[in-house]
Amino acid sequence: MEGLFRITGTKYFRCLRYLSEKHDNATMKLRMVLCSFSFFFLVRGKSCTHFVWETLNTQKATYVWIVEKQQKGKLKLCLKKVETMIRVMNEHGKQSFVRIWHDYSHS
Repeated sequence: MEGLFRITGTKYFRCLRYLSEKHDNATMKLRMVLCSFSFFFLVRGKSCTHFVWETLNTQKATYVWIVEKQQKGKLKLCLKKVETMIRVMNEHGKQSFVRIWHDYSHS
């Protein structure tokens, strides 16, 4: 993935590289979203699992969904809900969602 990020000249290279290193490939293959070209990661924390949607070369934000680890079997259901939300956001806009904006002014 690192080669892809460098070839495209993306300004989010560091963030995407970090997420690709943390991605739990054993549980879910790395996914790409073609409309609003982006990547969808699964990152495991100590007490929660995080679905992270990161765009490649746009001014759009990073989106994070959190699932508690204790809830076995819920991960697949949450994945389907998150995929539906991404599809809705791509089709109808993202105004109703909370965003984390990237600030690369110090890079």
